[in-house]
Amino acid sequence: LDELEEEESVDKDSKVADREEELCSKPSVVLEERVSLLRESERYCQHMRSILNFMSRTNDVVAEEGNKEYEIIVESNEVLSKIDEESNRVHRLLVEKYSHKFPELETLVPEKLDYAKVVLRIRNQMDMTQIELNDILPPTSVMVISVTGSTTSGAPLAHDVLQKCIDDCNEIIGLDNDRIMILNYLESRMAKIAPNTTELIGAALTAMLIGTAGGLEKLAAVPACNLTCLGQHKYRDLAGFGNQATMPHTGIL
Repeated sequence: LDELEEEESVDKDSKVADREEELCSKPSVVLEERVSLLRESERYCQHMRSILNFMSRTNDVVAEEGNKEYEIIVESNEVLSKIDEESNRVHRLLVEKYSHKFPELETLVPEKLDYAKVVLRIRNQMDMTQIELNDILPPTSVMVISVTGSTTSGAPLAHDVLQKCIDDCNEIIGLDNDRIMILNYLESRMAKIAPNTTELIGAALTAMLIGTAGGLEKLAAVPACNLTCLGQHKYRDLAGFGNQATMPHTGIL
């Protein structure tokens, strides 16, 4: 067990070091060439460095106003919201460019993260039988994409346009990785920040609720009748499939 804990610690420290190196060595680029304005901002980079710094510590967090780590936890809720907005913006740019290659893909893969992963796999390939997507999507979706992609009206993209699409995909995936890092950090601190809620529904759900509500005080002010709808998404039906499986009024809980 001690050896496993040491391996996990080494792996965690390695990931933290890699992310710190990435944050500290971001190249300065022209504004028009930037894919994500958020990840290039100094405030965002500083926030992520602070999270990496606190994640490497093992001391207990003091859940009091004025405490530096508590401020980072509260600010993380706002950062999560900005990550979602930025991810949606980059996704719209990606769809706009890649629709010339595969216009039907946006309808077949409505989730932006899955869309980015699928685009990275397909790229300019016109023969869908050569693309392996089973580790990204369920078999039914893969089948529909294979059939539709083989008969699509789209055409291969120019090299520079394809490269921009790849950059967009990597940015969406990078934003999602940052989101997961922040959520993991919040989960590790929830037992101290909101012990009662954590005991009832677990750290993961508590972190998601606090992040969605915008803070612990705002979550406490949410009426009980609205808690079940907190964090609901706008679902889109896949072409050719019914909407019986969708739950438009379902939130995190």
